[in-house]
Amino acid sequence: MLCLILAIVLMAPALYRTFFYKAEVINFENDRKEIESFLTTVEYKESTSASRPDYRSSSIDLDNPDYSTAKTRLNPFPFNPNQLPADQWIKMGFTDKQVRSIKKYETKGGRFYTKQDVKKLWAISPEEYSIIESFIQLPDSMAVYERKKNYSKEPRVYQIVELNSADTVLLKTLPGIGSGYAAWIYNYRTKLGGFNSKQQLFEIKGMDSLRFSGIEPYIDINPWLIKKLNINTATFEQLSLHPYISNNVAISIVNYRNRHGKFLVIEDVMKSELVDEALFGKLAPYLKTQ
Repeated sequence: MLCLILAIVLMAPALYRTFFYKAEVINFENDRKEIESFLTTVEYKESTSASRPDYRSSSIDLDNPDYSTAKTRLNPFPFNPNQLPADQWIKMGFTDKQVRSIKKYETKGGRFYTKQDVKKLWAISPEEYSIIESFIQLPDSMAVYERKKNYSKEPRVYQIVELNSADTVLLKTLPGIGSGYAAWIYNYRTKLGGFNSKQQLFEIKGMDSLRFSGIEPYIDINPWLIKKLNINTATFEQLSLHPYISNNVAISIVNYRNRHGKFLVIEDVMKSELVDEALFGKLAPYLKTQ
């Protein structure tokens, strides 16, 4: 019996596999399809990433994001900023607010002579300027601007202007003399009675050595055109209107004339209390006794 039982136990696994055990069949078809789909997706992403620009390396500079932003937005082209139409500024990529600021600068008389003048605009950031600098059609410095200005124009020929007869139109033909300054010269000449010396131009407000040296070769003076004051008939009001005669001096001349009679020669005016040799030297060309 023991041998029989032992034989059954030993043979049981073989009998079980033969008559009762069915091997489980695993279908890998679905898994295979999922794996193939995954591999296809990976290959597509790798191929597209190779043709797509790397923004981290080409467009965005993490060390200077302002420059990267400006470079992405701006599309400059060669231009002269003086009186550039607003739509052209906008076409380059500037905002409406920036363009309004630039145009406001121009309406106040602002003008761009060099590239540095554009750089000084607060509406344009340093990063934006660095992008458009090479497109600005202006010289880099005033020295270059002056050379170009001088070379581009033929030397102007000025005519000689006689100061005691010229009107404001003729005075404006002098170098560096505009409408305002021509009027100042004309008005001061009227008060004087005429110029006796070129140096008297320094008595006009705003005349300096630079302006004077520019016009001095082109001016002439005819002293015979000076209108003189008759110190024997001029009233206090007429005398005091002259630039060299103060109210007190005018009173002293009139008082002496009233006490002692007419002046025989113009040198007699020094007999009045307030006229000394220095003042007489300035007044002499403007005085007469008849």
